[in-house]
Amino acid sequence: MNKKGLLLVNLGTPDSPHPDDVRAYLKEFLSDTNVIQMPRLLWQPILRGKILPKRSFKSAELYQKIWRKDGSPLMVYAKKQVEQVQQLQPNWIVRCAMTFRKPNIAETLKEMRLAGADDIVVLPLFPQYSVTSTQSVIDQVHKADKNINIVKSFYNDEAYLDLLARDIREAWAKNDYDRLIISYHGVPESYVRRGDPYVDHCTATTQGVLERVGPLTPDKYSPGFPITIWAN
Repeated sequence: MNKKGLLLVNLGTPDSPHPDDVRAYLKEFLSDTNVIQMPRLLWQPILRGKILPKRSFKSAELYQKIWRKDGSPLMVYAKKQVEQVQQLQPNWIVRCAMTFRKPNIAETLKEMRLAGADDIVVLPLFPQYSVTSTQSVIDQVHKADKNINIVKSFYNDEAYLDLLARDIREAWAKNDYDRLIISYHGVPESYVRRGDPYVDHCTATTQGVLERVGPLTPDKYSPGFPITIWAN
């Protein structure tokens, strides 16, 4: 009997915190032309000659500090998400995959098909669309199967905004905080100028959350975009 399928997709993680595995992850991640929008002939010598030799060891040291006995934190929680969603949808086939490294998107989709999933929905776990994150998922999914449905964003989904607002209200009720800081991962300004809607989506999310949290004067909240330098 054919079943519905749901594939949850996150960014990715090294196979281990060893420098070789971190290097493999960084090479795949930073070779994606959605992430680094530079000509490959210009970028690849920089990546392989300067960035990977330096960043692999530094990033490995950081991964070693957060690595759990049961593996990468991102992978551990991804599997827990799958378990919880599977409990909510027992008749669905629910899996997780990563844009970079393992589990591979195309291979996981194939495994879901073999398990009986006929109608598959792919949910990138990035509420706000960005070419640097969601688009890479879309590209990989369409390469494997152009007919699969993909949720491109959910930054203004009512349930998502309600959940964020509820968590903020509950935390605020426990303590008289001075300020609410709403922070998002950054993207290069040049990408936004070329049409990436990420900042607009983040702004809409902030507005939707604040409307639900209740009256907060401007001095009580601060939306922020950390500056991201891809290759420092």
